[in-house]
Amino acid sequence: MEKFLCKGKPSTDTSNTGNIRDAASVSTDSDGSVQNKNIAAAKVKRKFRLEWTNTFPWLTNKNGNAYCTACHKIIINHLSHIKRHDSKQTHIRKIATKKGQTRIDEFAAECKNNNFNEQVRDAEYALIMFCVMHNLPFLLMDFLPNLLRACCPDSEIAKAIKCSRTKATQITEQLASISNAHIVKQLKTSKFSLIVDETTDVSCRKALVLVVRYFENLAGLVRDRFLCLIELEKCDAESIYQNIKSFFLTNNIPIQNLIGLATDGANTMAGHLTGLKTKLTKDTNLFYLKCTYHSLHLCTAYACKKLPGEVESLCRNIYSYFSWSPKRVQEFKEFQEYCNIKPHKILGLALTRWLSLQHVVLRIIEQWDALQLYFLSQCIEVNDIKPKDLANLMAMRETKAYMLFLTYILKIVNDLNIEFQSDSIRLPFLYRKLEAVVQLILTNFMCYQHVKNVPLESLEFKDSNYFLPIEKSMNSMPDRRVSSDITEFPTSVVFGIIRYEDNRMDDFE
Repeated sequence: MEKFLCKGKPSTDTSNTGNIRDAASVSTDSDGSVQNKNIAAAKVKRKFRLEWTNTFPWLTNKNGNAYCTACHKIIINHLSHIKRHDSKQTHIRKIATKKGQTRIDEFAAECKNNNFNEQVRDAEYALIMFCVMHNLPFLLMDFLPNLLRACCPDSEIAKAIKCSRTKATQITEQLASISNAHIVKQLKTSKFSLIVDETTDVSCRKALVLVVRYFENLAGLVRDRFLCLIELEKCDAESIYQNIKSFFLTNNIPIQNLIGLATDGANTMAGHLTGLKTKLTKDTNLFYLKCTYHSLHLCTAYACKKLPGEVESLCRNIYSYFSWSPKRVQEFKEFQEYCNIKPHKILGLALTRWLSLQHVVLRIIEQWDALQLYFLSQCIEVNDIKPKDLANLMAMRETKAYMLFLTYILKIVNDLNIEFQSDSIRLPFLYRKLEAVVQLILTNFMCYQHVKNVPLESLEFKDSNYFLPIEKSMNSMPDRRVSSDITEFPTSVVFGIIRYEDNRMDDFE
């Protein structure tokens, strides 16, 4: 045992003699581990070598001693003792158990890495959903990540985003499939309402749009979700009905869960004999609701038939005259500057935007003086037929009176239509709002006291005994330019209002 002792100068101190005796009495286990806990008393001759850790990963240096991290034992700094400990069955079992455990530093690093990967994934999803929500092409995904790296050079997340149009398309398809499966699962066990509309895309392909409204028990909220887009060969009621029923059967959705149906007022949807509503009512007991916004538009369009057709043609012809000629637009700017009018562009009517007529009429009224002078100059200089017709039409005092009337009445109708399009809950106030609008329009040509005192449901607004004189009916409008431009307003306008009210009251009831 002398070779394990450090030789030094002899000392007469009895305490040193005791320490040497204690060091000599240190015993080792059969695997080479030290059994005496008072290791400080033993002066080890050999030093710990770092190259041992390459051969034995479980070995570490603990205060100059070889230490087994699996068995939590100190081993004598000798290669033979270390090998003997490595071959022991107890040590092998503890090493196998240790492999299934994660070190706390490794766990923290792994959590940090996972959190970073999730942030990168969320950033890619946000970019994809931005393109989807704003109807942007996925071709932008080839450039947006590079733009983010250029704008945020200090962001590691922006540098790690790798998502082009191919990946964006695949992710969108997967998310759409998962979302649709979730909605279908909800509809199998929940009552729901169906919103149906048909459309035609730019390639003249007919399609059917299905939107569902249901109550989600988990969130405790009413959800409006896009269900599907079905391509149609025909847009008749039978074809729409068969496609809807086929979709429900394919996805195992009980048609008895359908309790509500909302469509526009077209005969294909709302027909009492062969409409979609009638066909679905035979399969399930449902509540049907026509689009009030669409009904109000139809009432307005029906009333506008009493107005001369030249009013709408004037709006279209003025726009078409300037739309494809930069030269005419530039020449018109000179007349705008001369009349001290803001150089606004002439707006065009949109076939699918019902509220656009009001803005078109307002813009023409704003530019009325400049337009008159411009068309008169074109008649003198160019001698063209189209500007001559436009100039003659604008020279008629009745034309401007009709336009001013439209600026007044269209604002009332469009404000009411916007109420029905509100995203907030307006149901408790819509009845009062509709009643107030009907009374406001009636007071333009009927006695105010009669409209105020008689209940609206029993009001006979076709009774000419309560009509106001033409002069008073014009003065009741906020825009007094109508009465100043024309001494006798055409009776067809009043009849148009009456016809409008006739249709409005039917919808109101």
